[in-house]
Amino acid sequence: MPLWHVYHPTGAYSEQQKRTFAEDATEFYARVGLPRFYVVTLFHEVPRASFLIGGRPADDTVRVVIEHIARHAEDPGLRARMGEALGRLLARHTLDRGLHCEFHVDETPRDLWMIDGLRPPPRAATRRSCGRARTGPCPTTSRRAPRSRRPDRTRATARSRDPLRPSGLLVRLRRHEGEGRDRAGDQADDAEAEEPARIGEDGHAPADDQCGAGEGHEPAASGAAGGGRR
Repeated sequence: MPLWHVYHPTGAYSEQQKRTFAEDATEFYARVGLPRFYVVTLFHEVPRASFLIGGRPADDTVRVVIEHIARHAEDPGLRARMGEALGRLLARHTLDRGLHCEFHVDETPRDLWMIDGLRPPPRAATRRSCGRARTGPCPTTSRRAPRSRRPDRTRATARSRDPLRPSGLLVRLRRHEGEGRDRAGDQADDAEAEEPARIGEDGHAPADDQCGAGEGHEPAASGAAGGGRR
C-alpha cells in the first residue's frame, strides 16, 4: 500500500491538478503489477504561517512523504533507479511549476497492515505474478463453481448484507486479476500477430529472439529512495 502525503502551500494545486498528480502516482505502481486501489494519495494544504523551513515561513515548497508497505526494494541498484524515477515524476508537479520539492520514502513492515479486516496476500494473484501470462490461468484465480454447486441465492444475499463480512478486499483483488488477464490476453494476441514478421528469410527467428529476454521492472510497487508500498 503506497501511501503518499503531499504537504503543499495553500492554493498550490487545483482539484484537477490534484487528480492528475494522484493518477501519475498510481500509474507508477500499476505498471509493475500493483493493484491500483492499493495506492492512496493525500493532499495536505498548509498555510504559510504553519509551513516553516529553517524556522522561516515558506510558500513555495512541496514536501512529500511516501510510505511503502506492500513491497520493498532490497537491491541497491533498484532503490537508486526508483528514487530517480520518483524524482522525475514529482518534478512534473513541482519543479516544472516553480515549486521546490523534497521527498523521502519509508518502508514499513507489512505484518501490521490490513484492509477491510483481511491481511492482503504477499502478492496479488495475477497472471503476471504467477508467470503464466500465456500458458494458462493463474492457479489462485477464483473460478466459477459448477452450476450444481453454486450456493443458494438466498443464502448468498444474506451473506452479502452482513456488515461484518470483510469482502471488499477480495472483490477489488478479483477485479484487478480480471484486468490483468485482459491485458495479458491482448499482449499475447499482439505477439502472435507480429510473429510472421520476425521470421528471417532462412525460416529461422533472429538469434536474439532465440535466447529470450528477462522481464524488466520499473522501480515501483516496491518503494523508493524517495518510493512503493501498499
